[in-house]
Parts: sequence; structure tokens; C-alpha cells
Amino acid sequence: EDMLELTEQTGALINNQLKSMETLVAELASSPMLTNPAVTVDERVNYYESRAKELDFKLFFYTDINGMGTNLTAEGNHVDNSQSENFKASIKGESYISNVIEDKLTGEKIIIFTAPYYQDGKIVGIFGGIKRIGFLSDLCREFKWKDTSILSIYDSNATIVAHTKQKIVDMNLNILQKAKEDPVYKTVANFFTDEIQKKQKGVGEYFFDGADKLAGFYNI
Repeated sequence: EDMLELTEQTGALINNQLKSMETLVAELASSPMLTNPAVTVDERVNYYESRAKELDFKLFFYTDINGMGTNLTAEGNHVDNSQSENFKASIKGESYISNVIEDKLTGEKIIIFTAPYYQDGKIVGIFGGIKRIGFLSDLCREFKWKDTSILSIYDSNATIVAHTKQKIVDMNLNILQKAKEDPVYKTVANFFTDEIQKKQKGVGEYFFDGADKLAGFYNI
């Protein structure tokens, strides 16, 4: 099977997964459980904790119109989201998927999905779901091409956020930074800057670890 075609299909699969989660969060934002004054705090928390467990989200949260967030958990931690990109987008009426970021409370790598929520037809805040990024590496491990294959996902800064081998993710490896420290990675870094950052998709070769590597890429 053609590598470019397979890479495109895999990229589309990942993108569809993200879009599906975005739609799911938008649907949960419109639930009466969030805004109905007859629903008690405990009922609201129990509902969204149950949904988070069922849907494999870390947790759900909501903010007020000024961006002060409250986690829909028993602890009910508060986080100021007013300066976050997801708040700025969703308070204007847009659903939003964040880049891979660090959780402000735990330092974990996460993706945040947000959507506005309404009362009496007016936006009064945003609703969000936090997803640990492990599911991306799970998708990477499903990738197969010929006898040997590796799939990795980079963020826009060239840090590997998902990989067929979890230990690579745990290293928090940034290809561009690593190339400055270790010349072995220079060819990989050049491939990233010359090909991946400049094109939507493609196939190319580079020399790494004593061998020529064939790589397909697709920007999500």
C-alpha cells in the first residue's frame, strides 16, 4: 500500500477522532444538567463525573462569563481560564480544540475541547472536557506499514506528543532542540523544517541511526 495514502488515512482517522470529541463536548455543553437551576451541585457533579469515566475524559469543567473555571469533580477545583485560547474562542461562540498543553494543576500533557454554553439564548460561559493524550499513542500503535513501522505525532513546536513507543513520549523529546545538542538528529530536524512544516502532506527520505529512512507525513 502506498505510504502517502496510508499516512493520509491515518491522519484523517486521528482528525476524525478529535472532531468527534469536539462534537461530543458541544453536545454536553447544551445539556440541561449544566444550566437547569433545579439541578443540585451534587447531581451536576455526579452526572459529569459519570460521563467523564464513560467517555474516557479526565474531567469536565465550566467557566463563568469572565473565564473563572470550576471543575465538575468532587474537589471542584477552580482555574482561571480567562487568558486561554480555548476560552477566547468559545466565549465568542466557537467550538475549539487546543494544542497539546500542560494541565495547570497536574503538569500532565492534555488536550482541551471547549464549546460555549447558553442561558436564555445568551452565552454565559464555556464548557470543556480535558483529555489525556495517551489515546494518541494508542492510535499510533495501531499503525502498520510493511514489516516495520513507526508513527509519531508532533506538536507545532516539534515536540513528540505521541509515538508507537511510549518511552519516546516520556522523554519529552523536541527534535529541533535535540538537533542542537546532538548532530545525529540534524537530518531529522532538517526533514521536519524543510518538509513537514512547509507542506500539508508528502513522503521523503532522511538518514538516521545508520540507515536511510522513508517517511510519510500529514498535517492535521
